[in-house]
Amino acid sequence: MIHRHLLRVLVTIGIAAFTIGTGPLASRAWASWPSPGTQSLTVGGMATTFPPVFVSDGDGGTFVAWLDEGYLFRAQHYDAEGVPLWASDGMALFTQPAFAFLPSAAPDGTGGLLFVWFVNGDTSHVYAQRLSSAGVRLWGDEGMSPVPSTFDQRFPTVLASGDGGALVLMADSQPAIGPRVRAQRLSAEGVPQWGTLGVELDPGVNQAGLPVAVSDGAFGAHVAWLSFANYAVSDGDYLYQHVSATGALATPNAQPLCTAPGAVGQMVAASAPDGGAVFAWHDQRDAGYSQWDIYAQRFDAAGVPQWPADGLAVCAHTWDQGTPSVTVTNDGVAWCAWVDDRFGAGVYSVPALFAQALSPGGTPLLEEFGERITQTITSTVKLSPGADGDAIAAWTPGTVAGGLRAQKLSKLGGKAWPDTGAALGSGFVNGFIGMTPIGGHRTAALWFSEAPTAYPVRMQQVGLNGVAGGPSLAGVAPPRADDAPGVRVEGSPAIAFARLSADRERVRVLDAAGRAVRTLALARSADGWRGTWDLRDDAGRRVSAGLYFVRAGDGGARGARVVVLR
Repeated sequence: MIHRHLLRVLVTIGIAAFTIGTGPLASRAWASWPSPGTQSLTVGGMATTFPPVFVSDGDGGTFVAWLDEGYLFRAQHYDAEGVPLWASDGMALFTQPAFAFLPSAAPDGTGGLLFVWFVNGDTSHVYAQRLSSAGVRLWGDEGMSPVPSTFDQRFPTVLASGDGGALVLMADSQPAIGPRVRAQRLSAEGVPQWGTLGVELDPGVNQAGLPVAVSDGAFGAHVAWLSFANYAVSDGDYLYQHVSATGALATPNAQPLCTAPGAVGQMVAASAPDGGAVFAWHDQRDAGYSQWDIYAQRFDAAGVPQWPADGLAVCAHTWDQGTPSVTVTNDGVAWCAWVDDRFGAGVYSVPALFAQALSPGGTPLLEEFGERITQTITSTVKLSPGADGDAIAAWTPGTVAGGLRAQKLSKLGGKAWPDTGAALGSGFVNGFIGMTPIGGHRTAALWFSEAPTAYPVRMQQVGLNGVAGGPSLAGVAPPRADDAPGVRVEGSPAIAFARLSADRERVRVLDAAGRAVRTLALARSADGWRGTWDLRDDAGRRVSAGLYFVRAGDGGARGARVVVLR
């Protein structure tokens, strides 16, 4: 829950010489991110359609890795302005061509990249690589093997271990014991820390694998996977385990996450700010096993389930729901979005996108069966956390040149942007890969775009106000700690402004949409003009939580002080 009127001034331009429109925020260059309506930033050309992977670098930029025409994975590091930091064609993660699949990536915490993949051959094998901040391969030219084995290994996931090393999870088959889900911790030098075979997450039961893992915020992981050990009464169950940074398991054997009868489908997961995690999936547990519904489960930081056994029903509407996406925002609210057939019947329907917000206790905050994001022909939706408890959803309209669109979702009332959403990219989208938050109230999207001879991978950012490309806060580049020393006030009922060199007796407070909220009188002092805002509008009403700009004159937000009320 957002505590309204608990104030934090995230950015104030508190420097001696401040002129409206010429401060540090206004002057930051954003030349590499295209403006709305233009072609999105091209990440790399593709001759294949193997999905690339991308993650935030933890400092406002992104890492992107893709399989090139020579069957080598290459990676590129983009800073917050979309400028590539490595060689124009990226840096190779290994040097010998290989049929490599299903990569996973994470920032290593020192400006570099952690990367895992599996190579398919007579037996499949998982490899790991670390690139330094300069793009240098640190774990050998071909990567290293986290768990040496001559038996199949597949479906790897990598998480940062906090010291430049990695936590790697995979499905692994060892002699005489069948497929297992294993975890291995690697040092910053790529040395295995948990023995030769790592840690089995469920020593008592064989399982098929397909692990889905997210960080617990303390360098451990929440992990779920699909098991067919109970196949006689189920089409598959989901099991869960928490593994700490030391390799300790929350329970001796895995916990049941969902053992309801009927088929289970895709599972997705997101970390929670309290160290917990939320998992969401769709299954066919209804009486006739004929309907797909959306369910979710939440675990605390210690791996204790918080919602009902077999999951909380997020949406069990009459028609099918599928391909869920999930994210957890900074106030602990879990957002789930999915494709829904309720406007038609089966394969002849017109799928729509719906979303639901769930409190930490599992209370739905929107309509009973979710709120409609858009009614369009589409097969997938991706979520990313926004600011102040909101989420950003993105999808591909099912038209020949529908592009990629995004919508801001508010738990106070569904859609926050115009009904059609924000345009992230135009033209035909051949495959939507995903989204990742990149700081400054921005999120980045990655997708395949159609081209005459290849499938270029494109990337675009969208900001708090729904503007794609360029500055994300109504003309103001996202704030950074080095823009100004700033003034921070915690729990104050008012904001005091100082050293405004505006040479005016009044300033205006604008909301995120640029609408006037309050006009403030200023008093001259020895070091400029001073004023105080009591967090009320011109009618004397308390303003709501959100983003505001304080600036002199009648212009928009450019050059203003950026204020966030929580």
